[in-house]
Amino acid sequence: MTIEGDKLLVFPDIIINSSDIRQLFNANNQIFINCNNDGMPYSSDFSALGLKVGSKKFNDITKKIQLDVQKYLTWKADHANMELDSNQYNLMLKYFGISDVLKVSINKLRESELKELEQEILFQYNISLDKRIIYVKHEIERQLAARKNWTTINRMMTNFDKNTPTLQEIGSVVGLTRERVRQIEKKIFSIKSNAVSGYRLEQVFTIENLRRNIPLLMVSELNNKLLMLFSQAGSKLIIQNSPFILSDSHNDKFHDLKRIAEVLNDAKKINIDTLWNFFDSFRGSRDEAKYKELVVETIKEFYGFKYIVNNTLFKSLSKPNIIYELVHSEFGNNFAINELDIKKLEIQYNQITGDALFSNGISSDKKRLLNNSLLRFSENQPGLLYIGSGEYEDDPSDKIGNNLKKQMVEFVNDSLLSMPSIKIYKVFSKFKNQLKDAGITSPNELYFIFKQILADTFDFSEGNEYSIWPKNAQKLPNDHVLIELLSQNHGKMAKAVIAKKLGWTETSVEQTSSKSPYLTIRNGVLIYRNISISENVRRFLVEQIDYQTRMHPQYLLPKLIQDQLKKNFSLINDLPTDMIQNLDAFGELIVIVDGKWKGFPQVMYFDDPVDLKAVIDDQFGDKAFDRDEYSNFLRSLGYSDTTGYMKLQKLQEDNDLVQVGVDKFIFSKYLKISDNEWNVINSYLLSLFNKGEAFVSLDTIIVNGPALPNVHGLTWTRDLLFSLARLSKVVRTLPWTTLESHTTLPVDPEIIVKQDSELKSILHLAQKLLGTYQGNLSESNVKKFLGEKHVLIGKSSTNELPKIFDLIISVDEDDVVHLKEANES
Repeated sequence: MTIEGDKLLVFPDIIINSSDIRQLFNANNQIFINCNNDGMPYSSDFSALGLKVGSKKFNDITKKIQLDVQKYLTWKADHANMELDSNQYNLMLKYFGISDVLKVSINKLRESELKELEQEILFQYNISLDKRIIYVKHEIERQLAARKNWTTINRMMTNFDKNTPTLQEIGSVVGLTRERVRQIEKKIFSIKSNAVSGYRLEQVFTIENLRRNIPLLMVSELNNKLLMLFSQAGSKLIIQNSPFILSDSHNDKFHDLKRIAEVLNDAKKINIDTLWNFFDSFRGSRDEAKYKELVVETIKEFYGFKYIVNNTLFKSLSKPNIIYELVHSEFGNNFAINELDIKKLEIQYNQITGDALFSNGISSDKKRLLNNSLLRFSENQPGLLYIGSGEYEDDPSDKIGNNLKKQMVEFVNDSLLSMPSIKIYKVFSKFKNQLKDAGITSPNELYFIFKQILADTFDFSEGNEYSIWPKNAQKLPNDHVLIELLSQNHGKMAKAVIAKKLGWTETSVEQTSSKSPYLTIRNGVLIYRNISISENVRRFLVEQIDYQTRMHPQYLLPKLIQDQLKKNFSLINDLPTDMIQNLDAFGELIVIVDGKWKGFPQVMYFDDPVDLKAVIDDQFGDKAFDRDEYSNFLRSLGYSDTTGYMKLQKLQEDNDLVQVGVDKFIFSKYLKISDNEWNVINSYLLSLFNKGEAFVSLDTIIVNGPALPNVHGLTWTRDLLFSLARLSKVVRTLPWTTLESHTTLPVDPEIIVKQDSELKSILHLAQKLLGTYQGNLSESNVKKFLGEKHVLIGKSSTNELPKIFDLIISVDEDDVVHLKEANES
């Protein structure tokens, strides 16, 4: 600091941490002022500012100047020998926000004045961004504390939870009107903005990051307090509606970055390499791999991109879309389902989504399910054509010349004059030689080519029916096609004649007729049973359907309607007996009355298939239910007890149902167990293991209910504890076997092991135990031993081991048990 007599020379544009005070001096072209040794400015330096000495504004300004000068004096005393290098000086001149008035005057300063300027710049250069954030925070708190209720209002208005209070709610707390709260909020924002500007947070942020050669940051890299202050001050460094913060708002790529942010906001997908080609220019001194990962993860999270497939970010992808992207990356559009590596696809799909490609328990028909997904997807995917038999290829529209195309169109049109639709097999048979020359070798391939090139000329049936219809014709189900044909031929025709006329196979005729209550085949002749539905029956069914769809719009339960109909003696005489007694026939009746319903007659749907789980959930909701209630409900829908049992097992295996008592269940999603409650439950489960124990059979314990949290008002039982062990992150339950094919299972001993245990199943555990058994190896003794270990529980009238043990043991003629080499381990 330059001293002339007892005066200290100070440059307000550098030292003062208030943009208003700096502007006051700049407006009067006053680049420096004089202060005494205590940092108090001389009043004579204020004469040109129009401030009245002794006024409140004068006293506030002089006090602020004194405090800032004193900070500088304290720093100066400890850093007398520090010098500003040229790089630091240039950064400060360019980015610190020094006024044009001072910049113009620098070359006119005397040597002592220039040295003082450099010292003050060096002082500011060494005040870190973190320290400035603290200064700003204190300044804001000081100003808010000086006004009644402003601290409370600020705390409530900066509550960033989802339940941020309204102006009215804030006003109710502090006793002010909504309008007054709005005015105060505006002033609080002004206080914050002025403090940010005064302490030059934006400028120092720029200097620090350019000094480190970091031209661009992500919001996740910023101090939350700084980010909030920048946002409230309307910082130009923040690219609006983006996670990007530029170190320098004058960066030549500012507008490019803004445009990229807009593109990302609207884009449904974007290639990661394309992104990197742009963002690599902002890498600066950072490690390339880590910076690229940061950019991708930031963009993925901020803009809602959920998936990364084939180096491309997607905001949304259906399951078929993901499958297609994975297959397309390896085979393009030319592939066959049988050629695909299903296991590899399952792994890739799980890596992308975190979910399983197929539902638990599905071990067969995976290729069929995969083909169904891709078949539906191909209908809306340009360039991809399904040609039947699980095969796909590129757009084949150029395979058929105009002349052949014209001939086939004329043939189809002529055929449709005498029948509602024509099967593709008939067209293929007619033009087989020409099609073979064109490289089209099957009716299926021709059908899907037709769909591609003649979509504007004809309509095509959905699924695998391979029927062609007149454009915009009302498509009839296959059984209705047969009914219409039979109606024109006195109600009966030979099966072979029908197949030839429609271009169907005789098997298709048989399969279609077997699904209709109106059609029957006798001695190779198809007969139409013309059933008329009385207006009373129709009205009754419409009312019942309407009643159900008001409760559950997505599905229908025909058995409940059928049971109601059986009680109405005035209506049952109007229908054939099989429609009253047979649920399949009754389902057909529902379709006749309201054609939008489809699916199995136990649960029909009109849009997407409905999982039985959803129906059971709607029935019981968040209430616990016992096995009898469950079985009675499924019987009321028309399901067998076997189907009901299998579904119950599946719901438990998938952790959808939790057993909360003897044969008592509840849907796990309704338990709503908090993290703290899970911590208690997990600790309790771990406490059940004695030192060195590899497993615990819950059959041997008495549950200490008071030591466990109150979950959904349920009583703690072994069944409830075992069900929650299925969901635990510290233990897991053992199934009887990991093999897909097995016999009837013995009583579950409810065995749990720690998550890192090597044990895979109860049979695996039995193998380990039998490997250490030193007693008599007769079957009865082995069974007794496993009973003592609580692996086998429950009563048994025989000394033989359960049938499932055949997977791991054999018993010889001398009744000696031998462990098999091939086992579950």
